[in-house]
Order: sequence, then C-alpha cells, then structure tokens
Amino acid sequence: MAPKGMLEIGGEAYWYGAIVDGEQVIHNGEVDGIAAPMGNKLTVRGDDPYSCAVKFELIGPYLAVTDNNQCGGINVRFNDVYRRKR
Repeated sequence: MAPKGMLEIGGEAYWYGAIVDGEQVIHNGEVDGIAAPMGNKLTVRGDDPYSCAVKFELIGPYLAVTDNNQCGGINVRFNDVYRRKR
C-alpha cells in the first residue's frame, strides 16, 4: 500500500508479433512503482538510469501515458491515451 499522498502504479503491456514455427511471438513489459503526483502529472521510474520510466498526465477523462522505451521487450510500449471503462 502506498503511503499517504502517493500513488501505487502497476501495469503490463504486450506486443503480439508474427507467427513463427506455428507459435505467435509475444513480447511483454511492465511498470511498477510508487510516486507522488504533481498536480495532474505523475512520473514512475526505477533507480537505474536505463530502467523503465513512465509519465502519466490526466487530461479531463483521459490519461495520456508516455514511456522511455525501456519498459520491456521489442515494440512494447505504454504510450497511448487511455479512458476509464465503466
């Protein structure tokens, strides 16, 4: 559980590639961390300069997410604009 004033983030992303020898190539990645939001923005990053870093920005009902391309296998990205499903 995250301390007061902090948010705990966890997510998985997948990239589904070609079928090779009858099996689909799947690359995966993940982000996990605890950070304090700054207004409508939040950044989660690891301790290592080459570790996964993800920036979140809440814009009305949307969540814009960008990463540093270090969050998993080839072509795995969190970059997108998300909207909560009800």
